[in-house]
Amino acid sequence: MRHTVRKSSAAATEREADLVKVSLVDRKTNVLTTSKLRCLSHLPTVNMTAGCMHGCAYCYIRGYAQYPGDEAVTVYRNTAEQVEHELQKKIKRGKPLPIAVYFCPSSDTFMPVDEVLEQSYKTMK
Repeated sequence: MRHTVRKSSAAATEREADLVKVSLVDRKTNVLTTSKLRCLSHLPTVNMTAGCMHGCAYCYIRGYAQYPGDEAVTVYRNTAEQVEHELQKKIKRGKPLPIAVYFCPSSDTFMPVDEVLEQSYKTMK
C-alpha cells in the first residue's frame, strides 16, 4: 500500500510542508539484528522504517541500499508480530532474551507520520 501524507510539525518550515510518500510493507527478514557498530554490538537493533522524512544534510542512511529516496518512508507493518515471534523462538530454544533493544539506529522512531508512530508504539509494547 502506498499513499502520501503531509508532514506535521509545530515549527513547520517550507521544507517540512512538502509531502512524504509512505509505503506499508511486510518485513521479510529478521527484525532483531546485530549492530555493526562496535559500541552497540551487544544489543539487538530494530528499525521501524526504511527512509526518513527529515532530510538531514548529514544523514548517513542515504547510502544504504534499501533507502527509498528523499521524502519517502517505507514502514514495516508487521514489526511487532515479528519481534514477538523472534523472542518466542529464543525462549523455546532456551536462549537468553536481550536485556535491551536499540530502536531505530537508522531513522526516527517517532517521526510525525501516523503509520510510523502506530507501529513504533505497537512494537515497543
